[in-house]
Amino acid sequence: MTAEHAPISPGGFDDYVEALEVEGAPLLGHLVLYSVYSGEVTPDAIAGWFRELGLNEAYCPREISAQDVYERVTGPSGVKRTYEIGEQQTRHERRPDGAKGRRALLMIRHVSRDNSAIARHLVREVRDEERVQLEYDAGLTVISFVRDQAEGAAGTAGSLVIQPDRAAIAALPAEEQAAVREVLDEARDAFEHGRLFLSGDKLRAVVRTYIESFHPIRVRPSGGVYFIGAQHAKTLAALRELVAHFGHGSNLARCRSPTRRRCATW
Repeated sequence: MTAEHAPISPGGFDDYVEALEVEGAPLLGHLVLYSVYSGEVTPDAIAGWFRELGLNEAYCPREISAQDVYERVTGPSGVKRTYEIGEQQTRHERRPDGAKGRRALLMIRHVSRDNSAIARHLVREVRDEERVQLEYDAGLTVISFVRDQAEGAAGTAGSLVIQPDRAAIAALPAEEQAAVREVLDEARDAFEHGRLFLSGDKLRAVVRTYIESFHPIRVRPSGGVYFIGAQHAKTLAALRELVAHFGHGSNLARCRSPTRRRCATW
């Protein structure tokens, strides 16, 4: 973004920007925005990219907290399943408007926490709209995070332990037993994946924290779009390369036309 500019044709805009930079025009800075999606980025991989790109390693995530992964997988936004009871419906079908029935929700709820473990239960909630009541099976499975008690182990290290109540699960209809197994498998797989790879939230935090270290102007109050001074252009280019490594559509871009709001990646 320059101190002075005039409208130009979209076709010649890239040449215009390049000419400004080469000729030393008074460049104030860049309008920067980014999108980061979950991929398969390990702490070792991102540390290597930081070194290769000459980025400040103080902003590089060091390791993954197994406890944080457990909290995320079993938390309010974690694994759950909703389904109809007694109706042959696919997941994408809906009851007719006004129709009443029974609907079940499998969810994970917190029970206890101490120095050795965190315990949560897989709960089955049934909403009966016809009879206007709720029913609960409060302990189909205990899903615990057991802390690593080995000497020198990090306080957030540990493992996932799943202890199903086989009798309680066997008392459910076959279709619901299958739903319980699917939820438990999903929780187990999500935990194992999360222990290996940085989450999308963690990757976004890396980019956000690094960008905010430049003391930028937030164009959008919630973040994600910033005006950053021209003196940080080299580091921004390195960050662009870093974000490109994240994959799955992740990108960091600079807005090249303040009048037309045309944006493109470097």
